[in-house]
Amino acid sequence: MRTSLLLDSGVDEIAWLKPSAEFLDQSPREFVATMQERHQAIAWVEGPNFRFGKDRAGDINLLRDLGAEFGFSVVVINSVEQTLRDKTVVSVSSTMIRWLIEQGRIADANLCLGEAYAIRGDVMKGEQRGREIGFPTVNLDVGKQLLPADGVYGGMIQLERQAYAVAVSVGKKPTFHNEMDRIFEAYILDFDGNLYGKTLECKLLRHLRPQLAFSGQDSLIRQINRDVNEIRGLFDQDVLDAAALAQSSVLKNTTGSSDLTERY
Repeated sequence: MRTSLLLDSGVDEIAWLKPSAEFLDQSPREFVATMQERHQAIAWVEGPNFRFGKDRAGDINLLRDLGAEFGFSVVVINSVEQTLRDKTVVSVSSTMIRWLIEQGRIADANLCLGEAYAIRGDVMKGEQRGREIGFPTVNLDVGKQLLPADGVYGGMIQLERQAYAVAVSVGKKPTFHNEMDRIFEAYILDFDGNLYGKTLECKLLRHLRPQLAFSGQDSLIRQINRDVNEIRGLFDQDVLDAAALAQSSVLKNTTGSSDLTERY
C-alpha cells in the first residue's frame, strides 16, 4: 500500500535498502557516503528522531553536518499528532499505525493514515461454505500484508467503477495439513458475479465485532444477517466517505454462542 501511495503521489522510483551484515556495520558517515554514491541525492527528508549508521550513532544534527560536506540539504518533517476516537492524542508513526491495525482498531488507524487501510490480493478458491448458506464470499491471497486482529469488519470494494459495501472476516481456519492459516474473506453486498482470477483491493473502515463461534448453521446465519444489516445501514448513502465513516459512532459489539463449532 505504501508503495502504491508513493507512486500515485508522483514518485518516479522507489529503492528498497537490503540490509546485510556489511551494510549494517557502516558508520554514519559511511552510510551517507554509500547513499550519495548510489543516488546523488540533493535533499534528505527525515523526521526529527531519525537515527542511522552502526548502533544508530547518527542523528539529525550529524546528518546536517554531513549534508554540508556531501552537498545535500536536510528537510526535517516534524511529528504529526492525531486524536483517536477514545480522545487519546498520539504521535503518528508507522509503528503506531501498525499497532492500531494489529489491535483491530481500524477506524483509529484510518484517522492516522488520513484514508482507509487497504488490503489487496488475488481472488482464490475457498471452501465455498458461504455460498451454501446464501452468503458467497471471496477469499483473497494477501501474502505478507499486515492483517488486523481476528474479527469481522465493515469495508468497501470498488468493482467496475462502482463501490460496494463488504463484510470482511479475518481469522484462522484449519488447512488440509492441520495447520491454522489466517484468512481474509469478504462478502460483497448486492454483488453477483465471478471474481476468480481478479485482483481486488478492499478498504477496511470499521471493526464490527470479534470473530465468534456458533452452535449451528441457523445461529451463524442470524449473526451474518445482523452484520449485513449493520453494514448496510452504515453504507446507505450515495457517496461512501471513508473519513466520515471512521469518525462516526461506534458499531455495537454482538455476542454469540459459547458452543464452538462454526466460524465466521
